[in-house]
Amino acid sequence: MPRGARLDAPGTLHHVMVRGIEGCGIVMDDLDREHFLFRMGTLAKVTGTTIYAWALMNNHAHILLKSGDEGLASFMRKLLTGYATVYNRRHKRHGHLFQNRYKSIICEEEPYFVRLVSYIHLNPLRAGVVGSVQELDHYRWSGHSVVMKHNNHKWQEIDFVLRFFGEKEGKAREAYRLFVETESRRGAQPELTGGGLIRSTGGWSEVKSQRQRGEKQFSDERILGSGEFVREILEQAEESLKALLPSVDLGHDAAEELHKRCNECGIALPLMESGSKRGECTALRKELAVKFVKEFGLSYAETARQLGVSTSAVNQIFRRLARTVLLILLFMNVLSACNGTPPPTITQKPTAMSEKQHPLNPYYSRTDTTSLTLSDAVWKEVLSPAVYEVARHGSTEQAFSGKYWDYEGKGTYSCAACGNRLFRSDAKFASTCGWPSFFETVRPNSVLYRQDSSFGMARTEVVCGRCKAHLGHVFNDGPPPTGKRFCMNSIILDFEPDKE
Repeated sequence: MPRGARLDAPGTLHHVMVRGIEGCGIVMDDLDREHFLFRMGTLAKVTGTTIYAWALMNNHAHILLKSGDEGLASFMRKLLTGYATVYNRRHKRHGHLFQNRYKSIICEEEPYFVRLVSYIHLNPLRAGVVGSVQELDHYRWSGHSVVMKHNNHKWQEIDFVLRFFGEKEGKAREAYRLFVETESRRGAQPELTGGGLIRSTGGWSEVKSQRQRGEKQFSDERILGSGEFVREILEQAEESLKALLPSVDLGHDAAEELHKRCNECGIALPLMESGSKRGECTALRKELAVKFVKEFGLSYAETARQLGVSTSAVNQIFRRLARTVLLILLFMNVLSACNGTPPPTITQKPTAMSEKQHPLNPYYSRTDTTSLTLSDAVWKEVLSPAVYEVARHGSTEQAFSGKYWDYEGKGTYSCAACGNRLFRSDAKFASTCGWPSFFETVRPNSVLYRQDSSFGMARTEVVCGRCKAHLGHVFNDGPPPTGKRFCMNSIILDFEPDKE
């Protein structure tokens, strides 16, 4: 069954759960824990996200928060990607750290807020990390100790929590502590994290009772609240989605294309939509899957629905296509070797580019830092077509296709258009974005910045400080000490290795 879309709007209360991939740990020591909390607190301030409760466990974390203006998705992406990058670098590992999709539940504030706070804060006790509520009072990795004033995180909102228990802070804290101790004896409380209908009605006993009475309850697994609250949230989400839909109905266009191609190939449309594995159906399905995804921009799930197959079947089509391309390249490799010609390189190790290797570009220099202003015609003449497209027209190479995105050589990266030194390999870090990423430049004026509002997004473009060539963009989700991620195109970079 496909997963439901995220439901979010600024000011929405969420119970967020993140887990390590395949149950693996997300922290190894207290330095990891401190960095996770530091990043979460910093982002909360920057994005206007309010943190009410949290618990950081060895292989998962719980957070109760109210989303800021950027919404939940932006906050979680910056938190998890930034933390994982530093974690992988520190522990010399590669690959994903968190499960692909964190779990978030929209919560109805009035009836569930204080129970969620205690449920989240009691996680270390339920897991046996601490032996009693008294130990939990001082446990550093749960927000409970902050409410009890034994630890201090200014980004955690405790005044709002305590107001549920009284007007005077001291008495409210005592009442909160008593409530947590009482809740600690309740057990797992699956209605706070389980299925939608159970959650919306308050447990299985109420579900059964309503069924006996013939009553129906509106429910959704992404929402914790009454049926009326669930319906209200879904209606708000539907209105938001309508505002975001493009004027062209891509699904309708895909359906028309399917009908057209079936007629041209003499295939009955119902046969195609039934998922038939006849040869002519399979061939056409492969053709349309590629067209729907690559040209129409449909998701794998929508493509699968249009073609009468599962999402995994569409995914398999693209995996087989990638293997076919690789086999063709390997065949060319063998054929070229048999003919005595150098084989084409499938994956080539980056090599040093000296000034002498730019004979058509007299403006290329590794030492000259004076500003360079040339006409577009001159740039087109002295640059290769690929470098020209990125440098002068702001094109972007495909993710994971560049030669430097995962390169680990020691040396200096320079602008491929003019030779200006940009980044040191010491500032390069492992990133899952698919482009070479750095957290700082060689010198402050190595690059310049421009506001970029293309494609309906607000971004900061990075250009060469000498020739103004487009390099990429910079984002505020990088590792310490700068917190920056300079996301660059490999094609616009030259690499000069350190001399041994």
